[in-house]
Amino acid sequence: VAAQAIVTYCGQLPLALRVAAARLVARPHWQLAKLAGRLSDERRRFDELSLGDLDVRASLALSYDGLDESHRTAFRLLSLVDTPDFPAWMASPLLGLDIDDAEDHVEALVDARLVDYAGRDALGQVRYRLHDLLRAFGREAADEDPSVALKALFEQWLDLATRADVELPHQAFRL
Repeated sequence: VAAQAIVTYCGQLPLALRVAAARLVARPHWQLAKLAGRLSDERRRFDELSLGDLDVRASLALSYDGLDESHRTAFRLLSLVDTPDFPAWMASPLLGLDIDDAEDHVEALVDARLVDYAGRDALGQVRYRLHDLLRAFGREAADEDPSVALKALFEQWLDLATRADVELPHQAFRL
């Protein structure tokens, strides 16, 4: 159980797993549960995933710093939305961009290996995912007030729910 938690906290990223293993080798008195407990604190996670010249934060920063500002903003804002996966259109209200430009931003994050392709949903839409470790990095990097962007996203979700309420037959929801 603790080993699986460590893998999850490391976002299954090879470098993060290597650092976690190196920390355990350097501290033979630690049990897996101790490292898992230390990694469970998102505020300390990157400090725990650094040992000597192995540093997960620095490695992620290389990918992040290689992006232009609009793509870095997209990554930071997407990291604030706590969903297991998301469609590209979700970036549109967050960034104030049309759907095609928002999808281009998400795809640029895929190219930078900061966002993963998660598959397709029942409607055939491509879904993307931020692993927890990448989400934590994005939240750590966030320096803007997300309230305006998140408000726009919530308004979009409310609009979708309202339209579904109007357009879907209500008999399907009766008991």
